[in-house]
Amino acid sequence: MISIVAAAAAVTGPSTAAAQRRGGGRARSFLSSQKDGALRSDSTAVPEVASIVNGTSTEGPRKYMVGLTVEGSRFPTNCGGTLITPYVVLTAAHCMYFPQYPVWDPLDQVLVNLYNTTDQAGVVRINIQDPSEGGEDIIIHPDYYECCQNTYVNDVALMFLPIGQLADYAQINDDPKVPVVPDPLRVMGWGLTEYGGALSEVLLETTVNYISNEECKEAFAGTPKIITDGMMCAYKDFTDACYGDSGGPLFQVDKDGEIGDRPTQVGIVSWGIECANPKYPGVYARVSYYADWIKETVCSRPEYATKELCGSSKSGKGKSTKSPSYTP
Repeated sequence: MISIVAAAAAVTGPSTAAAQRRGGGRARSFLSSQKDGALRSDSTAVPEVASIVNGTSTEGPRKYMVGLTVEGSRFPTNCGGTLITPYVVLTAAHCMYFPQYPVWDPLDQVLVNLYNTTDQAGVVRINIQDPSEGGEDIIIHPDYYECCQNTYVNDVALMFLPIGQLADYAQINDDPKVPVVPDPLRVMGWGLTEYGGALSEVLLETTVNYISNEECKEAFAGTPKIITDGMMCAYKDFTDACYGDSGGPLFQVDKDGEIGDRPTQVGIVSWGIECANPKYPGVYARVSYYADWIKETVCSRPEYATKELCGSSKSGKGKSTKSPSYTP
């Protein structure tokens, strides 16, 4: 999930701090074991989750924004996701499966119409009908893998709901020319409000700016991290996604500073190094790169498809010749 957190010190842009690098990093999700609710991280470490730093309240639910959790979790939400049709949630693959843990243990509950995690009146809680490994209702990108100290490659997943939602849903960006530097982008979630801090009780959002992959690679030079064509990066002083925000959306912002009722999703919260660290931007899965795979997977099941989603794609990227299901 996402939460907004504030950075305490003066901040310089990631490219200007290129000489001061260090390794390490984290996925931006809270994942819990279905068996015991334990964090999938060392008990002495900060949980591997992301949150929004220095964000503001959305002052109510966003119909397209969902929280993801699992029965027995100690956290109200563990990841975020986006309704892209009334039946389909777009999220991060690592919210379903961590390659470094040899167990399929996905987040299989979807919370719709959620704003305040301490007051869930009006929230619709949906259980995924078939969350099994290789099943039809949770599909992660067939080329998803982890490398380079928690760098998630092809970090994209789809969840198919048994009940359609009468809610506004987001559009996916299929134009590889969007965004452009330095477009403002909006990210939101229920994650930590500062690195090592507490989760936000309410849905928070913040605005960051798109940076090129070249600048992003420069920022992570000297670390084990890699930046692929399927990733994109965004940065702004003092603010960022953080632990618990994984899987949540990064939306395009219009000239009036709004995202609208049917926002266009350009990214999926994936990974980073700490939160609002002045040296490093946040890293997201680039939605346009995976637009063909998303459409191919959803539109092969007409009962879940929409006319808006199942048109042509401009990306020509992110497709796979493998089966859309994934076996670790």
